[in-house]
Amino acid sequence: MITLFVSLKALETMSLTDRWNRILCKEVKEINVYASNNELCNYQMEEADISPIVNLVKDGDITLNSSIDMINELIEDHSKVLNYPSGIFFLNIPQNTATDIQQKYGVICKNENDIDGNELSDEREISCANGEIDHSWSEFLEDVKKAPTNSLIINDRYFFANDDEKNRDGRANLIEILNSILPLSFSAVDPYHILLIYSQQNNKTKCRLQFQKLSKELAKAVEGLRKYPIEFELLSVSENQANYELTHNRRIITNYHVIRAEHKFQAFQGDKCKCTQVLNWSMLFSKGVLEKSDAPYKSHKLLIADLCTIANYGKEHSTSGYCYSMNGFPARNENKDIIFSAIKNRLIVNQ
Repeated sequence: MITLFVSLKALETMSLTDRWNRILCKEVKEINVYASNNELCNYQMEEADISPIVNLVKDGDITLNSSIDMINELIEDHSKVLNYPSGIFFLNIPQNTATDIQQKYGVICKNENDIDGNELSDEREISCANGEIDHSWSEFLEDVKKAPTNSLIINDRYFFANDDEKNRDGRANLIEILNSILPLSFSAVDPYHILLIYSQQNNKTKCRLQFQKLSKELAKAVEGLRKYPIEFELLSVSENQANYELTHNRRIITNYHVIRAEHKFQAFQGDKCKCTQVLNWSMLFSKGVLEKSDAPYKSHKLLIADLCTIANYGKEHSTSGYCYSMNGFPARNENKDIIFSAIKNRLIVNQ
């Protein structure tokens, strides 16, 4: 969920910036402001021609929250920004401090004078042809890697379809995707979060590797991708289990992106396309701001809501049959059966 923390100066700039003004009016109902209640009351009571903030509040039916203490805590302890993984922070702090927070914790953080109105606007689409060598995951996702991220969720029930001891297409594509998205540096203390949802068994294909073996192999491979800590969660929801239908859409999301595959995420074999399909990615407001499309933010919220449904069902039903592991270690019951355990990914926990 997008959460804004801004100074009054930043909020005024956003109010005057056509793109941000429309985003706030359409998608944001509360804004956390570094201002006292008395200051904010003035903006909610003045005539509409006094301040652009007054117009914004009225046009968008927006609530301004006095958040001086909260923002001071964030400034004092930068790691607290991870409590708001998709947060946007436009504050009265030195530019080098804002840059440091953005690089270490994967959130959009800028000095209040550095707002350009193009935040969260990037997107890309490619058309792959079977057998061509024009594209790869690293080439397709190079700009995603440059953007701040702190969490990643992959939802594809067929990700490891037909994977076995010899056929490694699913696993190879996963590692390529992660290596193409994960930032080169991240907080050395707080881990980067990855959650992968797939189906161990369905009516079309199945992963021929046991859940435990797959989870250990993937965790080891993920650990070797970067020097900073990563929490890697693996969850299987198979066809005969509740909420299986919620895993249909192939999506990869970060805290600020939505990535889509028209056919499958087993898209490449080395530098060669495995099938003809369209791949695209969007930042949360690359569409739906200045035209009639829905913003990608909507599909981002819908996927998180579906995964919260799965997570809540798993917690409430010990016999759900979901299989879960954290960093290669499956959760087990007293009979040593692999079971579901609470999801830790911050996009789910802090939704």
